[in-house]
Amino acid sequence: MGGFTESVLLVLDDVHLLKAPSALDIISSLIDHDPAGWTIALASRTVPDLSLPRLRASGRLLELGDRDLAMDRDETAALMRGAGLDLPDEAVSVVERRTEGWPVAIYLATLSIRDDDDRSAAVDRFGGDELVIAEYVRDELLRGLPKRQLRFLTRTAILHELTPALCDEVMGSGGSAVMLAKIARSNALLVPLSGHGDRYRYHHLFRDVLLAELERVEPATVPDLYGRAAAWSEAAGAPEDAIGYAQAGGHTADAARLVCSWFRSYLGRGRFQTLGSWLAWFDEKSIRAYPPLATMAVWYHMFTGEGDPVHWLRVAEASSFDDPMPDGGGSFEASVALVRAALCLSGPEAMETDLALASELGAPSSEYRVIHHLLAGEAALLRGESDRAREIFTLTAEFAGPEQTSGHVMALSELAGIAAERGEWDVARRLTDEARSIATSYGLGDLNLQPLMFAVPALVLAREGEPDRARRELVEAQKLRVTASLAMPAFSIRGRLYMARAYLALSDVDGARTMLREARASQARAQGIGTLADALDEVESELRRMRGGGLSGPATLTVAELRVLSLLPTHLTFREIGERLFVSTNTVKTHAMSIYRKLGVSSRSQAVDHAGELGLLDL
Repeated sequence: MGGFTESVLLVLDDVHLLKAPSALDIISSLIDHDPAGWTIALASRTVPDLSLPRLRASGRLLELGDRDLAMDRDETAALMRGAGLDLPDEAVSVVERRTEGWPVAIYLATLSIRDDDDRSAAVDRFGGDELVIAEYVRDELLRGLPKRQLRFLTRTAILHELTPALCDEVMGSGGSAVMLAKIARSNALLVPLSGHGDRYRYHHLFRDVLLAELERVEPATVPDLYGRAAAWSEAAGAPEDAIGYAQAGGHTADAARLVCSWFRSYLGRGRFQTLGSWLAWFDEKSIRAYPPLATMAVWYHMFTGEGDPVHWLRVAEASSFDDPMPDGGGSFEASVALVRAALCLSGPEAMETDLALASELGAPSSEYRVIHHLLAGEAALLRGESDRAREIFTLTAEFAGPEQTSGHVMALSELAGIAAERGEWDVARRLTDEARSIATSYGLGDLNLQPLMFAVPALVLAREGEPDRARRELVEAQKLRVTASLAMPAFSIRGRLYMARAYLALSDVDGARTMLREARASQARAQGIGTLADALDEVESELRRMRGGGLSGPATLTVAELRVLSLLPTHLTFREIGERLFVSTNTVKTHAMSIYRKLGVSSRSQAVDHAGELGLLDL
């Protein structure tokens, strides 16, 4: 070695293939006595059995793992161009995200996409089930593994996140902690999620291949594996995992029970996307087989304004279910009466009849009692009995308290609306300030809260000659419309009524027309909204006396457009936004074009920037 006078880089590749202790001893000796100017680089798929802790402590070791070697979007594009494939930025981002920057997978993806006549479709469908990826993983990573380890890999591939306890349950035996640690040392495609060796996940493409291998080798075990994972997750208080595993394993009855058990909790927290994905998994036959799901579908479609809640009410009314409701809603008959009251199909008198029936037939949880009281207060308002309504909403706010914060906020907002109707502007401001303080304290920004919480102060400010502050309040009310679209029509209409009045006070005719149009759409579903019908007629009469433009500007953004707008700052493509919102790609494109026009911009990035400036997006 003394004959070398210049710097030397010695690269030893495939060190993981060395099994003989003597070979590793030679490398250790070489590292311990490396001459000045020498750099030794070891490339290995496993952590070599060398004195790495000592080298770390002495500062002589530089470690580069899979995360360090992962390519970013620009590097992905460069690699693909070098292999003869030049794709648009959006397509490159999809490949980079799905491969997680794994260079080999990027190259194999390039080969697969490059030879396809429809490259856009090839990008969309690329995954671990692609032949070139599957063959590579089988040949390079799975071949030669001990049978026990291979079985562990394929069976635990059903899991989104791997922990020793969950893996033990799925495998039906112990020792998973040791197995996970061993695989993590020998396979970079098991990604650690903590620094304690207790949480992992598989690289997405690797997991796809393992799942395909599981289906090929032992398909009969798959439902049972998912069932074990679902049962363990339910016991661990992880409903999303439990429901996901039950549905993936085809355990329809268990999935239905789990969805109903957790539905109200997720609805109260505004988790509409999750609820929508859960319900979309069931066909009508499955829902009819487990009738509580029909009442959940009514709540979901009321709160999101999607689908037909009346259809699911009719399904529930034609069904029977003798067991207690899994979500604590009392009896099934009581739950049906409550959703019928919420839909307000036949006016306030019918609402009160249904509410009395719901009380008589079941002893629901406190969360449902809050809804019951809110509906009773609204029924009184629709009958023109504002004194009685104020008394009910006051008791509701006291009953809800900190345990039912969403109901507390809604009750205070309704009280503010009553105060505004009476010209008690200071009281209205105080009540909305209290409601917003509670909402902020409990992080309820994503809940289905009443636009009244912002619409009432907007009306007060507009009347007091503070238009800028009023518009800021209306921007916040607009954002709440996304999660309060048609929830309990009477509440929905009242929120839009106050927004329309505030826009009129600001001489924003287009904004007022948009609110009136949405309120009328909700009115058509309710068919009996008492005093609210007269209030809407008054707004419409005032609009006829005013001149306005052609429904343009930020105030005219529809609920559907606001939903799309909220996802424009993300990396999601229009197709992926459509999947998230359960609409077609063309629908998303149509909404996006309308958003650009109303915001006066010409691109997605400009729309995001301008919406952020207006306060419509929290950037």
